[in-house]
Amino acid sequence: MEDGTEGQLPPGSESEVGTSLEVEDIYKRIEGLSRERKAHLIYRLIRTLTTDEMAEVLDEIAVMFRNAGNQ
Repeated sequence: MEDGTEGQLPPGSESEVGTSLEVEDIYKRIEGLSRERKAHLIYRLIRTLTTDEMAEVLDEIAVMFRNAGNQ
């Protein structure tokens, strides 16, 4: 990841939600993208979510950060 964001979640925290090999492959591909392409990817992902889905996703992300802070 770029700009000092690496290490925000401790190693292994992804396994809490049952990370699959497919997800790991996607993550590795995203790591190699430029900042501009990462921004575009996030933009497109957000555009696909309904308001309710966005709220649910943000809740899940908040839990992940909270759990990471407790470890």
